Amino acid sequence: MRALAIIALSSFWATISSTGATSSCSPYSTLREAIRSALQQSNPTFSTIFSPSKLEQESFVGPVEPVFRFVKFWTNVGPIVLHYKFTEVWFKVFNIDLSVRHESWEALHEKYAPASLQFILDLKGLFVKIGQVMSSRADFVPIQYVDSFNMLQDS
Repeated sequence: MRALAIIALSSFWATISSTGATSSCSPYSTLREAIRSALQQSNPTFSTIFSPSKLEQESFVGPVEPVFRFVKFWTNVGPIVLHYKFTEVWFKVFNIDLSVRHESWEALHEKYAPASLQFILDLKGLFVKIGQVMSSRADFVPIQYVDSFNMLQDS
């Protein structure tokens, strides 16, 4: 193993000295490639043993993915939450009649239940599980959401 490390480092330094360590190729990636080539030279089956499978490549989460999901979540959910909160404040400030309140809430639920379902289907994972739980809790989730999220249930 020690000899392998020496071969990899000598290959790395040879690569850096031959390329002049240009800015287009970082020393880290050059070292990684040098180690990989040294391992492949010492063991030809290395590339087949340690290559990530297609499933592993597809399921890899890069460092930007959580940020992307966070932004996507709030760009979709933020306007919905703001509309509900604005409606709530509007009812309190102007002392709106209960029948009008009920109709307004029903209209908001009808408007945002399908959009919420599509959002859940886009983000997948934990959001689908939360939608499944919400579809089974008609005691505190509006019926429009329960009906919309019912398709998330496993058969």
